[in-house]
Amino acid sequence: MSKLQDLIPVTLGTFGNQTIPFASAKRLHAFLSIGRDFTSWVKGRIAQYGFVEGDDYLVIDSIGTGNDRFSPERGKTSKGGRPWIDYLITIDMGKELAMVERNEKGRQVRRYFIECERQVKVAAAMVPQTMPEALRLAADLADRLIKVEAKAKSDAPKVEFADLVAGIDKGIPIPNYAKAVGIGPLKLFEWMRINHILIAGGQRHNLPLQRYIESGYFAIRQGMYEANGELRASFTTMLTGKGEQWLTRLLIAAGMLGGGDDADAR
Repeated sequence: MSKLQDLIPVTLGTFGNQTIPFASAKRLHAFLSIGRDFTSWVKGRIAQYGFVEGDDYLVIDSIGTGNDRFSPERGKTSKGGRPWIDYLITIDMGKELAMVERNEKGRQVRRYFIECERQVKVAAAMVPQTMPEALRLAADLADRLIKVEAKAKSDAPKVEFADLVAGIDKGIPIPNYAKAVGIGPLKLFEWMRINHILIAGGQRHNLPLQRYIESGYFAIRQGMYEANGELRASFTTMLTGKGEQWLTRLLIAAGMLGGGDDADAR
C-alpha cells in the first residue's frame, strides 16, 4: 500500500492565531474512494456535521496542476491549468470525515491522523516556551561554536571536504557521514548522545535536539510503516551540508578526527 504521508500529506498552517496541522480534503476524498464527486461530498459533510469555515477548514480556490494544487503557500498564484477548489481541513475534521465512511480505509486514515497529531505535540514540547529559555539555548550554542571555530582555524585543511557540501539541503544519514570520515557509526552515535547532540532513549532515541534542527544542522526524514495492522511512524536523522561542516569541526576539536596525536585520542 502506498504510504499515506505521500497520498494525504499533513502540513502545519495558520488557522486564526494558531499554527496547527491540516490536510487536503480533496486528497482524503480520493484515498477513501468516495462514490460521490468531491464537491457534493465535502459540502454535504460540512452541512451534515456543522463544520465551520475558519475553524475547521479553509477553502482554496486557484489554478494549478499536479502537486502544485496542494501547496497552501502557493495561494492563488499558479503555473497554469484549469480552475480547482480544495478544502484545507484540520486533523480533527479529517478524523471525523474518515470515520463516518465506516470502512477500513477510513480507520487507516484516522490512525494516521492521530499519529501526525502526536508528532506535532512532541515537536512543540521541544521548542522553548519563554524568551529566557530561548536565549539560554542560543547563548549555549553560540559559546560552543566560538570555541570550536577557534580550534578549527588551525585544522582548516582537514575540513575542506565539509566546506564543499555546506550548501546541500537534503543531507545524508549519519552512518554514511561516519563512513566518509572514518569513524564507526556506533561510536559516532554514542559520542553524539554523550555530548547531548542526539537524544538518548525513549521514542526519540537518536533524534537531534530541537536546537540543532532549528540551527539547520539536521533534518528529520519521516516515514510510515504498518505493523500488526497499525500504521506507525519512523524517523531518520539526516545531517545537512551545513551540519556536516559543523559536526566535522566539533569532532576535530574533540580529537575524534585528524592525524598524528589526534588519532590517539580516538
